Amino acid sequence: MIVSRLAGALRRQHWFGVFVELFIVVAGILIALQVDNWNEQRKQADEARAWRTQIIEELQGTRDDLSGRRDYYAKELEFAETALAHKQTRRPKKNPATRAEFIRSIIY
Repeated sequence: MIVSRLAGALRRQHWFGVFVELFIVVAGILIALQVDNWNEQRKQADEARAWRTQIIEELQGTRDDLSGRRDYYAKELEFAETALAHKQTRRPKKNPATRAEFIRSIIY
C-alpha cells in the first residue's frame, strides 16, 4: 500500500509526498530495529539472571559440602591425635568415651 502510494507520487512528481512516504518507511524500519534491539537485550538480561541464580546455587552447595568435609576432617584429626596420645603413653585411659574415640580412630 505504501509502495503503491510512493510509486503514484513519483509518477505525479509530487516530491513532498515522496519524502513524507520515505520518511514514514525509514522511521518504521528504525523503530522496528530499536524494538528488536530492546527485546534482544531483555532476553540477554533474563538469561544472565538465570545463569547467576544457577551459579549461586552451585556455590552454596559447594560451600555446604566443603563445610561438612572440614567438620569431618577436624573430627578425624581429633581422633588421630587421641590415638597418637594413647600410642605414645602405652596405657589407655579408663574413660569409656576415650576408648570409644580410640576405637573409632582406628576403624574409621
